[in-house]
Amino acid sequence: MDDIKKVEGDPTKGFFIDMLTRDILLSDAIFDLVDNSIDGARKIRGNDLLNGLWVQIILEKDLFSIADNCGGFSLEVATKYAFRFGRPEQFRHQNNNSIGRFGIGMKRALFKIGSKFSVKSKNGSDEFEVSADLDEWIHQQDWGFNINTNIDNQFTEDGTKIHITQLHESVSQDLNDDRTLNRLIMNLEKTYYAILEKGMTISVNGRMLSPEFIKLYDNEEVSPSVELIEGEKFSGKIIAGIAETNPTKAGWYIFCNDRLVVEADKTPLTGWGGRDDETGHGMVYHNNYAMFRGLVYLEADDPFDLPLTTTKSGLDWDSNVYKFIKLKMINAIKEIAPIIRNIKELEIDEELLSDPEFTIYSNIQSTNYNEKKPFVVVKKKLVKTTSRIQYDINIDKLNDAKKLTGENTNKAVGLATFNYFMDMEN
Repeated sequence: MDDIKKVEGDPTKGFFIDMLTRDILLSDAIFDLVDNSIDGARKIRGNDLLNGLWVQIILEKDLFSIADNCGGFSLEVATKYAFRFGRPEQFRHQNNNSIGRFGIGMKRALFKIGSKFSVKSKNGSDEFEVSADLDEWIHQQDWGFNINTNIDNQFTEDGTKIHITQLHESVSQDLNDDRTLNRLIMNLEKTYYAILEKGMTISVNGRMLSPEFIKLYDNEEVSPSVELIEGEKFSGKIIAGIAETNPTKAGWYIFCNDRLVVEADKTPLTGWGGRDDETGHGMVYHNNYAMFRGLVYLEADDPFDLPLTTTKSGLDWDSNVYKFIKLKMINAIKEIAPIIRNIKELEIDEELLSDPEFTIYSNIQSTNYNEKKPFVVVKKKLVKTTSRIQYDINIDKLNDAKKLTGENTNKAVGLATFNYFMDMEN
């Protein structure tokens, strides 16, 4: 037994950092940091509106910073959890309704973006800073970071400020490219659509994110269906209805703890087309269904109970939770799609659907979709009562008709001549 020696199996810091950051996009690293801010906001407000809370992102060639007023985190969380690689079991439920899952997002983002960072936070009476030069830290045996608690009065309200400098060359190039920045802003608007809809403001270099919110027709004539979902460890709702004809916006939108994971999907993933043993036949999507809009909002205290992939940007098809929800989504498609397909046959005038008198809800989460209700289309109130006449005539004769009728537009001349003909015939 004296010949048995211990073999070292500890990972090196360089290998660990490389494995953490190699396959993550810069945008995903930034989203991880935004997720932390949103987790703080949701801890403060729960599922309520988030008015007054903000996240400010600064992107420059030599600097990345993100600041928020979303509650910050305590000294205990900082010392025992926030800067550890992985989530200790006692902190697994630290942020109910959070987006983060494995406890590596912030560290991975810091490593991905640059080699020098400072994280300052204020939570009640706790105010501190954790900073490091990774070029030096990587050669130290200790995996911990130093924390400074003597930074009083650097915050006017509870929140967090992160500064990263000595950016990696590839990151610096991306942040100095207008196309990359515009694409990042667009992806932020999509990913945090539901958070922005709840009233939080997020800005990038002073530019406020402003997504085009999803709209649904909703009044006495047309009303979306609402299906409430209640599982053992999750809850949510499915809202399905119709909006203006637009193939690019049609489909399903799925949110997990307010993070968009599926956008305008029209594939078998969300119940369109295909066949399997559990769902049977689904309707194959085509542009005749371009009025369809479906929204799924899922909530869980623990994000592990949601059908998220590890990247938080997709759905786990094999999740029992999602299989349960997908059946309800297919039922909504089967209810609504035939009505959309037959709108013209039913003599429903689509122009009436877009009449300004219709209530068109764009802020879905602040409306009263909290009770189960069926999809409603009152066909008799939407029967088309007018039709369009089109014909070509000689321009000189049209100009003569304008002089004779005193009208200035082609439409007015056509209406005047039609009315004149009907008067003469009667």
